[in-house]
Amino acid sequence: MEFSDPVKLTSWVKAALGELKNSIQADLKENRVLAYMSRWREPEELNYRALYVLFIATPDEIPHVLSGDTPNGFAAIYRSVNNVIMGNRWRLLASPGMDSICYR
Repeated sequence: MEFSDPVKLTSWVKAALGELKNSIQADLKENRVLAYMSRWREPEELNYRALYVLFIATPDEIPHVLSGDTPNGFAAIYRSVNNVIMGNRWRLLASPGMDSICYR
């Protein structure tokens, strides 16, 4: 249950965001456009997973949410965080026939 400690989890998220920032800056410096673009959703996903673990997940869910094992999609976590924490202020929309997610 190491991951359920709010102080540890938030410090790990903060460290991961710093590493991600450095990686993004290196991608831009080296003109690795596709690598840069592939990271666009990572900060948001990391933050939403942390919110889910801290405020919504049951103790039994936490290892799975952080494991990356399937099924472990971001859409379900996003919907839960949006509903429980954000008061449905953000809408997660998937256009018919498209796999992409857009926010409005």
